[in-house]
Amino acid sequence: MTLWGSLHDDSLGVRVELPDLPGQPAGDAQHVLHDEGGGLSWVLTHSPFPVDLRDEVADALFEDLLFQDIEDSARAEMRMEHARIAAETGAPVQSRLDDPRWSPIVSAERTEIDGGPALAVLRRTSYAPGHETLAAELIVPLDVTAGGGALVIGAVARAGVTGLREAVQMLALGDELAMPSQDRVDALALDEQMPDHPLSRTRRALAWLLEPGRVTRTRPWSAAPRGESTLEGPGCAVTAPARFARVELPMAPTAATFVRTVFPGRPHRMLQVFRVPERVTGGGDALVRLARRMNGDWAREGAADIETDPRLVAALDGRPQVEDHVRFVVGGAPLQELQRWLLDPDGVVFRIGASGPRGLPVAKLVRDVEDTLRSWRRLDAVGPPAKPWWKLW
Repeated sequence: MTLWGSLHDDSLGVRVELPDLPGQPAGDAQHVLHDEGGGLSWVLTHSPFPVDLRDEVADALFEDLLFQDIEDSARAEMRMEHARIAAETGAPVQSRLDDPRWSPIVSAERTEIDGGPALAVLRRTSYAPGHETLAAELIVPLDVTAGGGALVIGAVARAGVTGLREAVQMLALGDELAMPSQDRVDALALDEQMPDHPLSRTRRALAWLLEPGRVTRTRPWSAAPRGESTLEGPGCAVTAPARFARVELPMAPTAATFVRTVFPGRPHRMLQVFRVPERVTGGGDALVRLARRMNGDWAREGAADIETDPRLVAALDGRPQVEDHVRFVVGGAPLQELQRWLLDPDGVVFRIGASGPRGLPVAKLVRDVEDTLRSWRRLDAVGPPAKPWWKLW
């Protein structure tokens, strides 16, 4: 069934009242409405990835993580969009992302829909000379009884001529050479002077969408349980770090996956716990060889430009441990994964890997893995020491 059909038969547990506009599906999980008079498009997306917003906003640490994830995700998506524009035009994009003090986020705030959490974000998805795109998005985590995931209702507007808001503010400052701050450029007061600017259009659309009754839940909100996860496939249990949520993906039967995401599409960060089907003898050196071989085999699964450099690190509770920082490309997107491989005395190998876009500091992936390892425990008993195949006694 298409997303449009799911919204009308109540299978997602959310009802959306949108303008009566022409539109068409963009696959089973997306529907686009065209508002030519309003100068924007409405894009509805059903993401299979759960967005963990929690209900208890009093957790300051969680709030810091959430809004840092919003920033990191927006920057990663803008980098990908600028790379696409550069590939199409054959010219490099002069990106504001080169300035670490600049943010693509115009506004981001929590809201609530019928007792369940939601997130309202206004952001730039591209911002370069001659190309500016803004997206206003209401991200609604879906009830676990509706299969989880998230519904994203977005309004998107583009401009081929850029710098108009900046020019108006330069005149207001009385200095044609002074670059106004982004806060001044994005000020709400400027929308009245420039009602057709993409920022003005999308901000109005988001305010309209947040009016009572536009988006409603049709069943009571219930979040996925938190705490320790018992992973039957890999035969172990972990407590995933904050904002990581369990998701079922078509992976190996001995793998379990968690995602940490905000916007639809590819999850910003992923955590995988994997039990290697084969047993290993030979200690740490054999574990290094196994990591190098298995990571190199990702090429058979569609990865390209794989860089892998496994090395022995300090043992974990007596278990040999290997770390590998793998860099690779999937679907044109540069990605990375930080892995720890553990070898039990009976030859059973576990791998815990945290992945994300290449621009994400690797220290964040290291922290994800180490936080997971602190809670990791094997479910089945450790058997007798593994022997080489040629030793029959």
